[in-house]
Amino acid sequence: MRKPTQHLELDPQGSDFLSLLRDMGHVDEALIEELTTRLVLKNPDTRVIPYEELRKHIASMLFEREDAMRPDLRDLLRAEWSRFFG
Repeated sequence: MRKPTQHLELDPQGSDFLSLLRDMGHVDEALIEELTTRLVLKNPDTRVIPYEELRKHIASMLFEREDAMRPDLRDLLRAEWSRFFG
């Protein structure tokens, strides 16, 4: 049995998108770590993760955490959701 890939690389658009979400406060290091784990498990043979795959997983993870977000960040994310994920 092959071990899953231990290192992932994001395509340039995905890397920029993740940086933007981090800079805006929507994504923190804990979420990035969980995202990386999810991507490794879901794509064990893939080394470069395409933007659309990354975007889909981030949207799902943010939606799952919406109720636990600070109200100001939740309101900001709701206002920007269609630009990021629409």
